[in-house]
Order: sequence, then structure tokens, then C-alpha cells
Amino acid sequence: GEITLEAVNAVDDLTLRKAGLSERKVSYVRNICEKFTSGELTDEKLDMMEDKDVLKALCSIKGMGEWSSHVFMMFNLGRHDVLPVGDIAVQKAFQKLYSLSPHDATSETQVQYFPPA
Repeated sequence: GEITLEAVNAVDDLTLRKAGLSERKVSYVRNICEKFTSGELTDEKLDMMEDKDVLKALCSIKGMGEWSSHVFMMFNLGRHDVLPVGDIAVQKAFQKLYSLSPHDATSETQVQYFPPA
């Protein structure tokens, strides 16, 4: 079925473990669910925030790091101008596409704006 907040909340930890999540990942999923179930975070609240504030709010959840938060912003909030720039695959793509050195591809000033290829 569809993966929704309600569906995840209805599943016990053992079922999530059998689906392949580690015990730690299960606890992280529960942390994320709690923030959204309680209403502390909602897609609507996050939609109204600037990127840096969304990142801060998401990263404050135990188990949500910068990469996961960027991916959430891209796919759940439709923020297509966000990239997980800490991702090694993204860095290597920028290096290749723009003929950059490894240092240049990870520099904040280099990733803020790239012209279309």
C-alpha cells in the first residue's frame, strides 16, 4: 500500500525490522512520525519557511541529517532548487560537468549558482 504517516504509525517495530530497517532506523522513523503526528511539523508549516529554516527544523529531528533533509525538501516539498551538495555523487557530477577540482566542487561559493550546462 501507500506509505503514509498513518500507515507507518499503524505498523509495529518488528514489521519495520522485517522490512529491512535496523533498530536505530526504526527509532529515527518513529522520531520523524512523532514530529508530524503531533503537528509540531507539517508540510504546510514547512512550505511557508525559507530553505535554511526548513533545513534547521528537519535536522533538529534525531535521525534526520542534512542529506535526508535535502532529499525531503526536494521530493516532499517540491523544492527543486535544493541539492544534497554533501552527497559524493552530486560532488562528482559537478566536478565532471563543470571541470572542477574536488575542492571547488565542495566549496559553498561554487555550489550556490551553476549556469545551465
